[in-house]
Amino acid sequence: MILLALLYIPSAAQSPGRLVRAQPYKDGCTGRGVRGMRHQRWLSWGSAKNSPNIPIVGRFGNYFGQQLATKIDRDATVVATNSLALPKPLAAPDSPLAQPAFETKERRLLELQLMNYFCFDVCSSLPGTYFPETRNIWTVVVPRLATNYDALLNAIMTLALRHMLCSGCQDIAPLDEVKRYHAQYLEATLQKSQSVVGTLSPAVADAASFTSVVLSLDAFASLRDRDIGDYAAPVQWLHLCKGVMQVFRVTLKLLKGYPEANINKIVATSGPFVERSQIMCEANRNQFPALLMRQPGESNEDDAAYIETVSYIGAIQSAIKAGEDIHSTTRRLIVYPVLFPQRFVELLDEHRPRALVILAHFFAVAAHCRTSAWVGDIPKREILALAGFLAPQYQHELAWPLITTAQMAIYAAMIIPVLYLLFRHGKVGIIGWFYLAAFCVLRILGGALALGGSKTATIIANIGLSPLLLAASGILHESNSLRKVGDAKVEWAVVLALHILVAGATAILAVGASALQSSSPLPSDLIKVKVGITLLLIGWVVLVGWSLQSWFRRSTQHSEASRAGRKILVGVAFALLFIGIRVVYTLVAFFSQKQSLSPVTGTLAVRILLVLVPELVASLILIAYGWITRNGTGPKNIDGQAARIHTRSRQGNA
Repeated sequence: MILLALLYIPSAAQSPGRLVRAQPYKDGCTGRGVRGMRHQRWLSWGSAKNSPNIPIVGRFGNYFGQQLATKIDRDATVVATNSLALPKPLAAPDSPLAQPAFETKERRLLELQLMNYFCFDVCSSLPGTYFPETRNIWTVVVPRLATNYDALLNAIMTLALRHMLCSGCQDIAPLDEVKRYHAQYLEATLQKSQSVVGTLSPAVADAASFTSVVLSLDAFASLRDRDIGDYAAPVQWLHLCKGVMQVFRVTLKLLKGYPEANINKIVATSGPFVERSQIMCEANRNQFPALLMRQPGESNEDDAAYIETVSYIGAIQSAIKAGEDIHSTTRRLIVYPVLFPQRFVELLDEHRPRALVILAHFFAVAAHCRTSAWVGDIPKREILALAGFLAPQYQHELAWPLITTAQMAIYAAMIIPVLYLLFRHGKVGIIGWFYLAAFCVLRILGGALALGGSKTATIIANIGLSPLLLAASGILHESNSLRKVGDAKVEWAVVLALHILVAGATAILAVGASALQSSSPLPSDLIKVKVGITLLLIGWVVLVGWSLQSWFRRSTQHSEASRAGRKILVGVAFALLFIGIRVVYTLVAFFSQKQSLSPVTGTLAVRILLVLVPELVASLILIAYGWITRNGTGPKNIDGQAARIHTRSRQGNA
């Protein structure tokens, strides 16, 4: 709970003070003087390459588990020794870090740059630092504490380098060197932490607490570098989280009665959101009812561990649903794994299917914070890896996290070429490409709302077909305009009629779907949904008939614009096949009312093959043919064709 409080700092907190004063500079000192402290730190650095071949985080988690469990509760479970596969620190001969026995100008410059980067770049991205008091703690108090605590000073350097790796910053060094520096500083941090963990005192407890926070954040961000080719659950990260929790149990006891300690100030002003009773509530558990179903052969202890973990994940989703700021949600993502029950970590280590599915849901809610430098593409990588690892009978449990995450990523990438084509095709194609862009935006928005558990996501999923149909009709109209077939007034009349039909169907469908999400839906609400879907089917039939009629109307022109129009017509015809599959499936799903066919609760195969794939293929076909014809639909080609027609007309009259 202390780590929760640490990262949730209310704005009412007072300006933090210092618990330990820095000792004055003592030349040649090997005690607490600044230069002496640095000599000691770097003398120990040189032995890193000769240390036992034990993974870095494993030594940290194992040692903390043994020392601190004994210090607080001799009957506590010792943290396991598994570890993250972090690189061993290997200093290049020409690296300033390869000279451990004495100070160098290069190393001093490197650490000055890293401290500057930490204060001005890293701190602004840390969870909770949008509060002025929180930022003051990280930018002022933490660096001061680090002058008297080697582990925290090394941890600051570690986190600055980790942020560079996450953001791709190469201002200080190329990323390969940044990665090497990060491994070296992490090794130094863990070595110093191990050397003092058994002798923690109130004088350094505050600094030790911040060191643990930095390590937990670095451990979460390190999931980006994890090799998931041969998938294994990231239990090493969770083992380190358990070691961090043990540290906080110690520091809380040591700092009891020290009101000037920053940790105590934070705990004293923390809100009810850190209370276990607020997290372990029925509302949070019921965010994912399918995850609460007990499987045959599970013990009471196993089931309790699963339910507790689901409560934490449900608390995150509840916060997203309530509109919580993304920075606050990121704090939850970093903190809650520290509080996961130890039994869940053990079940995850055994690759129990239910544990893996729960983990996938954790990463699915984490995707809401993918814009954070600390989260990035971690959720997508983990979910896709889990989908490839789980047996087929458990794949349907991943339908929500897998499809939602994939949909958001795919359409976020697709909207860029669509906007480009909207510009390239000009006025003649503005209707179709505008609606295709709107369709991509709706799918991205629907995915984000689904991650937050919003009921609006279901409504958006149902009405999302409307802009796709209108996009196809607008692009078909562009084709006919380029080919100069038929009466322009009749063309516009068809476009207008189709828009009215689809708009009416969308309105009826939205009203019915919204009512079905209420606590007391009426039978008439389902009828409205069926009527809306039927009208969309009629709109698709009209669009198919219009396409067939356009197909058999030959253009008398042989210009580049006319040839481009013919190609666009071919693309629309192919796209309508897949749009039809999606429309017919939706009609059957709502009329049959089978759970296995539902766009929301259906199996993974149904939701991929009949929902995601048809829409995606139809969109890609339209984009592909739009890209092929991007140079033949511009104003110059159209104006040139019109000029030639006008010239021939005048010659004929003469």
